[in-house]
Amino acid sequence: MQAGLYLALLSSSIQPQGETEVQILFLLISLAAFFGGVLLLGGAKSAIHEILAGVTFLIWAVFLVGAGVIGAIREAAKELLAAQQK
Repeated sequence: MQAGLYLALLSSSIQPQGETEVQILFLLISLAAFFGGVLLLGGAKSAIHEILAGVTFLIWAVFLVGAGVIGAIREAAKELLAAQQK
């Protein structure tokens, strides 16, 4: 019963084409964080600036992986819905 409800909720939120808005937002934030990290590292004048650039690269990695996870969840949900409809 819970699986059916879960699939019904997923089916109402899955878009058949394109990316979700959240995934696009995560990709844009990761792109901004990457370039911000490059700029910070390029203009680093002390160790604290290099550490800040490293933290910014970690933020980039987190948002990039988050976008990938969202895409993987969408694909898995599509496969579950296709299997349920057969």
